[in-house]
Amino acid sequence: MENEKEKSELETENSQMTSEKNLNKSDGMGVTAISKSDTGEKTEMLLKNLSTSVTSSEAKATAVDSASASDSASDSASESVISLEDELAKARKDAEEYLDLARRSRAELINYRKRVEREIEEYKKYAIESLLLELIPAIESIEQAIKSIEDSPTVNDSIVDGLKKISAQFASILEGYRVKIFGAVGDKFDPNLHEPIKSSTSHEVEYETVDEVFQRGVKIADRVVKPALVSILTPAKEEGKEEESLGIGAGEENG
Repeated sequence: MENEKEKSELETENSQMTSEKNLNKSDGMGVTAISKSDTGEKTEMLLKNLSTSVTSSEAKATAVDSASASDSASDSASESVISLEDELAKARKDAEEYLDLARRSRAELINYRKRVEREIEEYKKYAIESLLLELIPAIESIEQAIKSIEDSPTVNDSIVDGLKKISAQFASILEGYRVKIFGAVGDKFDPNLHEPIKSSTSHEVEYETVDEVFQRGVKIADRVVKPALVSILTPAKEEGKEEESLGIGAGEENG
């Protein structure tokens, strides 16, 4: 019985010791856990502060980069504006030069067109000049033949009529080309139409008058291509009238 009692006491003591050990172990583990928890919180706070600092630094760097980029963009924009203004000024200058060139070219074209039209008109007017000049002697020969036949003692009226018809046909053809043959006895002398070969005075004329025609003149439209070769009569001065005129003048002076 005593042995059982002692055994029970020993088991009780062992149980108490085991409980104490377990308690001490539990206390150590709690302290360790608390210590680890505090360290984790501090570490987390440090990490948060570090992250905040890094984020702030990155934000500042981004802001600096943005400001630098903005300044660079502004400078680039200013340079682009200046470049565009220069190009615009050059384009305006080129446009003015091209416009002036176009205006001068247009004026030259208009003048060239007018000149060509005038030349064509002149060509139409005088293109047959050489041919007509060759025909004129033939026409004059026909007229001289008519005059010779009419002055002949034996006049053949049928021949004269035939030659006159031919002459009239030629005259009609020439008139269609605005050709006029001029120069006749009794015409008033015109230095633009007549070329005097000889001249004489006469009391029978009051102004210079064609007395004889050696060769008739030719005019195409308003242009004289061949003047008429003529002899002219000039008015003779009357001596009595000259003396009377002089006397009247002297009398007026004496008066």
